[in-house]
Amino acid sequence: AVDHFIPGLSVAPGTSGATAQLGLSFYTYANTSCTSTSCLLSVGYSTSHDGGASWSAPVTIVGPMSPSWLADTDQGLMVGDYMASTIVGRQPLAVFAVAQPAPGAALNEAMYVSKLGVLPSRALSVSYRRTLSELPVPGVRSDRRGRLRPP
Repeated sequence: AVDHFIPGLSVAPGTSGATAQLGLSFYTYANTSCTSTSCLLSVGYSTSHDGGASWSAPVTIVGPMSPSWLADTDQGLMVGDYMASTIVGRQPLAVFAVAQPAPGAALNEAMYVSKLGVLPSRALSVSYRRTLSELPVPGVRSDRRGRLRPP
């Protein structure tokens, strides 16, 4: 059995009802009977041109990833709840997290935007577009007197 989770659904502009054109990106485990050491996580994408009555065969955008590469939280290893799908013009796009092996206790997980069919090596990494001046500075304190809170 296959497990699909954390979906991102998009609807093409100007379409609706029984003729709505839909895009669905999702994380998936190809084998639900796997263990924490044998599971392989992938990102998939599927489309519908009949309002969701039928779907195309899923396309793997990226993967597989080992869950051991994911962020280790107090609730276990997590890819996060970061998944989005959109259609810009007539181009379907997916936004998703990709984890890669990292040395020691480091984390190597970034967000990507990919056109359907574009391999991750050519996808746009949105989290690595930064300069040295944007790196954290130890010991920094706010010059604000307090947080503004909504009324």
